[in-house]
Amino acid sequence: MIFLESSNLIEKNLQGFEGILDFARFKFNDIYGHTEFTKAYPNYNVFSLTATDSLMYSLFKELQLKVRSVLGDQPLWMQCWMNHHTQYEVLDWHDHNFPWHGYIAIDPKKTNTVFEDFTIENKPAQIYFGEGNKKHKVEVLEPYEGHRITLGFDITNKSGERSKYVSFIPF
Repeated sequence: MIFLESSNLIEKNLQGFEGILDFARFKFNDIYGHTEFTKAYPNYNVFSLTATDSLMYSLFKELQLKVRSVLGDQPLWMQCWMNHHTQYEVLDWHDHNFPWHGYIAIDPKKTNTVFEDFTIENKPAQIYFGEGNKKHKVEVLEPYEGHRITLGFDITNKSGERSKYVSFIPF
């Protein structure tokens, strides 16, 4: 783990972020005709879906500042998607084939993110950032109504890489 921090911006504006992401879900469904946000991660970036929203812009800048305080001034690209899951849809063991991975907890419910060698108790407004290629899953600790909402993201510094992903943006 590189860092696990709480975001004052998200804490102070939690309902605002939930509203913005509700709109992003609507916009995504209008564009793609379905609501499988996680599976479609290579095809969109949540910051592009919400590009003109000032709260999302502030979150982007906050995340960029936190990540660059660790990785420094180098070319970076980021993809970011929404996870919107019922308690029966949470993610099982998987990993991310990129140098760095993280997530932002908006409404994580009572869950843990379990990595092979450590566990994170998820809390609203929490930002996790770590190395990529680490297997992890979501563990539901208590049944819940509605949806668990997080933003997942991957960061790479590999320049000139041609890929099937259209979700990466300069970071």
